[in-house]
Amino acid sequence: MIEKVLHEDEGLPNLYGVALLDKPSQINIQYPFTLTQVGEQLGYPRWHGADKLINQIKLEKGINIKASDNKYHVTIKTNKSEMNKYSHEAVKLLAKVKDGHDYHVDI
Repeated sequence: MIEKVLHEDEGLPNLYGVALLDKPSQINIQYPFTLTQVGEQLGYPRWHGADKLINQIKLEKGINIKASDNKYHVTIKTNKSEMNKYSHEAVKLLAKVKDGHDYHVDI
């Protein structure tokens, strides 16, 4: 399997868990929200409510969606800082948690 991946142009980054981004502008389409905006989407005045839901997922499922880049969250690094952005999938997931529905985290 590793030998096959090494001979494919797109395989090596995936082997290491790195995604190639063909169009950097896509990041804003895929992850349009800051945590404050996620909180607002869920009816909270700021980010704190959304952050509590993320911590609830960590406690209940043992998964911290902010710990890595995934379909819910991405960290954008600049020279001196980092910005965390969230997807529509994150809003849907956190809405289920907030409403007490069953949920599955797919990292």
